[in-house]
Amino acid sequence: MDPPIGHDREPLAPEDGPGDGQVLDDLLAAGLARLEADGPGALDAICAEHPEHAQALREHLSALARVGLLESVRRFGRFRILSTLGRGGMGVVYLATDDTLDRLVALKTLPSRVGASERSLQRFEREIAAAVALRHPSIVPIYEVGDEQGTPYFTMEYVPGRTLAEVLLTAIDGSPDEEDSVAGLPTPLGSVEWINACCKIALDVAKGLAHAHGQGVIHRDVKPDNILLGVDGKAHLLDFGLALVAGEPSLTTTGEFTGTPTYAAPEQLDGSGSLIDGRTDVHALGATFYELLTGHRAFHGENAAEVSRRILLDDPVRPTQLTPSLPQDVETICMTALEKRPDKRYADARSMAADLEAYLAGRAIAAVPSNAFSRAMRNMRRRPAKAVAGLLAIAIAVGTPAGLYRSNLKIQAALLTAETERAAAKQAADEARAALTLARSEAARADRADDELALWRDRTGRVDEFLLSILVTPEPFVEDRFTSIGELLRRAGVEAPLVFSPDPLLSTEMHLHLGKAALLIGDYELSDEFLTTAWNASTAFEAPERAALQFAILYTHSTALLRLSRPANAQTKVEAALVIGAGVHPPGDPQIIDMTAQLAMTKSKQGLRTEAHELYGRVLEARRAMSPPDPAVLAKALTNYASTCAPTEVAYAETLLAEAIELQSNLTPGDDFEAAMMLHNRLWVQLYDRTATADDIIALRHARDVFLARSTSGRQGISVSTDLLLGKLLTRMDDSDVAEIEQLYLSAIAGYRATSKGTRLATSLMWLADHLHKHKRFDEALPLLLEAVTIRRTVKNDVSTPTEGFLVAKIVLVLRALGQDEQASQLLAETPTAAQFMDSGSETP
Repeated sequence: MDPPIGHDREPLAPEDGPGDGQVLDDLLAAGLARLEADGPGALDAICAEHPEHAQALREHLSALARVGLLESVRRFGRFRILSTLGRGGMGVVYLATDDTLDRLVALKTLPSRVGASERSLQRFEREIAAAVALRHPSIVPIYEVGDEQGTPYFTMEYVPGRTLAEVLLTAIDGSPDEEDSVAGLPTPLGSVEWINACCKIALDVAKGLAHAHGQGVIHRDVKPDNILLGVDGKAHLLDFGLALVAGEPSLTTTGEFTGTPTYAAPEQLDGSGSLIDGRTDVHALGATFYELLTGHRAFHGENAAEVSRRILLDDPVRPTQLTPSLPQDVETICMTALEKRPDKRYADARSMAADLEAYLAGRAIAAVPSNAFSRAMRNMRRRPAKAVAGLLAIAIAVGTPAGLYRSNLKIQAALLTAETERAAAKQAADEARAALTLARSEAARADRADDELALWRDRTGRVDEFLLSILVTPEPFVEDRFTSIGELLRRAGVEAPLVFSPDPLLSTEMHLHLGKAALLIGDYELSDEFLTTAWNASTAFEAPERAALQFAILYTHSTALLRLSRPANAQTKVEAALVIGAGVHPPGDPQIIDMTAQLAMTKSKQGLRTEAHELYGRVLEARRAMSPPDPAVLAKALTNYASTCAPTEVAYAETLLAEAIELQSNLTPGDDFEAAMMLHNRLWVQLYDRTATADDIIALRHARDVFLARSTSGRQGISVSTDLLLGKLLTRMDDSDVAEIEQLYLSAIAGYRATSKGTRLATSLMWLADHLHKHKRFDEALPLLLEAVTIRRTVKNDVSTPTEGFLVAKIVLVLRALGQDEQASQLLAETPTAAQFMDSGSETP
C-alpha cells in the first residue's frame, strides 16, 4: 500500500527535464524564499553553493530589485505587494493591491525573463492565451495582462482560500483548523460529509474542464496544487501554463512528457500526443478525486520512472479497500475516470459531472463498475509474459489439455451464469431503488397532504368561529340595533390581529379579504386601511408565499386607489405588482394581463391617453390570443382600447365598439354592469360625431341607475361621468327637461369637486355655463366660465392655447350680453387665441 499523501509532497521530477533554464528557475525560486527568510546574506550563500549559476542569479535578482519586488514595502508598477501566495518554475503569484482600481488581485509574474529559457516565456504567454478566453465560475478569471520594465505579468481575481493540496495535507495529518471547515472539507476523512464535499469539489472542477474543453483548451496539469478551494467551499481551476490550445502549435516535441507524473494519463507518458484530448484531463481529475477520497495517491513509486510504469501497467487499489465507507457509485465514478484506455473513460468532463450530480442528488449514475474478470483480462493484455506463466500454472493444476479444455468450459459457463445473475441482480436492485424512491416520495407527499389538510381544517375552524363572533354578537345587551356591513368590517379589522396573532399569515390574508369586502360595498377609504395593514404585514414573510400574497394585495389596493381618484398612487401599486408578478407568473398569464389593463387604467385616469392606449392595445392582443377567448373579457378589452383612440381614429373605434357590442349581446343576461360600462364608453367616443337616439338616452338612464346601485357608500367616478354625459346628450334633444339637464350638470360638478378631477370639473362648468347662456342666464354663466379658465390654467397650464381661447371667447360673449363691452374688448385683446372662436358655434376648440 502506498504511503498517505502529506508525507511525499515534494515533486518527483521537474516538469521539463533537467534543462539549464528550468534549473535556473528552480534556483531563483529557492533563492527568493531564502532571501525572505534569512535576509540579504542568503544571496551569497546560494551563489557559493551553485557557482556555475551565480552570475545569472545575481542578474535576475537585480532585475527584480529594479521593479521593486525586493523592497521592504514591495511595489510592482502600480501594484503594492502584500504577500506571496505561491511560486514555482512557471512564475510567482503575489497578493497585491491595484492602486488604480482599488482592489485586491492575484498578481503573477515571470521574474526570470532576463536570461530565462524561451520555453518558460512561451508557457507564461500560453497560460494567458488559454485562460483569458475562459469565463466560468470554476475557473479563476484573468483581469489584465501587461509588462512592467521587461517583466511580463497578468492579474487574476483574488479568491481567498488555499490550494487543495494544502487543505488535504492539514486534514490528513489529523490537525484540521478553522479554515478547513470554512473551506468546505469537513473531517474526518471517510465520513459522509467528507465524501459529499469531495464529490462537490470534483463536480466544480469537472464543470470548469467541460467549459475549457468546449473552448478548445486542454489543461494537461490538473492536480491538487492547481485547484484552489475558496472559503465558500467552491473549487477553482488554476494554472493553464501547460495547456494545449486548439489551433496553436504545441510547445512540446513528440515523445516529450508534459505535466506532473503522479496525475498524468497513460497517453501522456507513452508519447502519443495525438491521443491527448479532454479525456486526458478526466484521468487527472480522477487521480485527484482518488486522492481526496482515500488520502493516498492512485499511483506511487520511488521515482518518476516507477510512477510512470505503474500508471501504464497497474490498476490502482480499489478505493473501497482504503476507505471502506465509500459508496459503490462514488468508487465507480472515480475508477471510470482512471481507466487506462481513453475510450473506456468518461467520454468527456461533462459526462463525469453528470454522474457526480446524479450521485449527489440520489439518482442512478450512468457508469458501470468493472468486474474482476475484465480487470484480469486487462492485466493479461498489459503483462503477456506474466499471463502466460499464469496459464501454465493452470495447465499443471488441471493435468492434461483435455482437463484444461473441460476446466475452460466450466469457467466459461460459470462466468456466463455469474454475468446473467449479476445483470438480473442489478436490474432488481435498480427496480427496488426506484420503487423505494417512489414509495418514499409518495409517503412524503401523503404526509404533506395530511399536514396541509389538518392546517386547512384548523384555519377554517378559526375563521368560522371568528366571523360568527363578529356577526352574532355585534354589541351585547343592545337589542334590535341595526349594524351596517361597514361597521362589521371595521370590528373585524380591529379584532383580527388579536384573534390570529399566533398565525401572522392568516391574519394578513384576513386583512386582504376584509379590504376586498370593503371595496365591494364601496367603502374605499376602509379598503385602503385594510390593504395598507396587509401590505405592511406581508413584508415579514419569506418567498414564495410572500410574492403571491403581495401580488394580490397590490392589485386590490390599486383598484381601491382608483376608486378614491388617486391614479398616481394606484400606478405605483400596479407597477410594483408587475415586478413581483414577473417572478411568479409567465408573461401570458391572465393575472399579468389583468394587471397590465389595470396599469392602462391608471394612465388613462391621469390623462396619459397615448400611454394608456398602447397598454390597452397590448391587453387586447393578449385577450384575442387566448384559446378560446372569453367573450366578456374580450368585449371589455375592445371597449377600453376604443375609448382611448385618438379623435382621428373615431371610425376605427366605432368598429371595435360594434364588435364588443356583438360579443356582449351573445352573453347570458345577468348583472348588466359591464353592458352599462360599454354603453357609457361608446357614447363618450361618439359624442361629437353622432346624435344620440331616444333609445341611447333610455339605455344611459338605466346605466346610471346600475352605477348608482353598485355604489353603497359614496358615488363612483363612473356615475359622475354618466351625469355629465347624459346632461350633454339631453341638451341636443328637443323637448328635454331644462331643470333635469341643470341638475345633472350640478351633480357632475359636485362629484368632480369631491374627487379633485380638475379637467372634468372645468368641462362640467363650461357645459353648464353653455346651458345657462342658451337660456339667457348670463349672470349665472359668467362665474362658471371664469372658474373653468382658472382651473385649466392651473391644472393643464392652459395659457395661449386654443382651449383657453375657446373659453375666453365664451366669456367675451357673456360679457357683451351683460353690457360689459369695455371689459369684453380688453379681455379679447389680452387673449389673441380667442378671436378665431368668436363667430364659431362649435362645442369644442
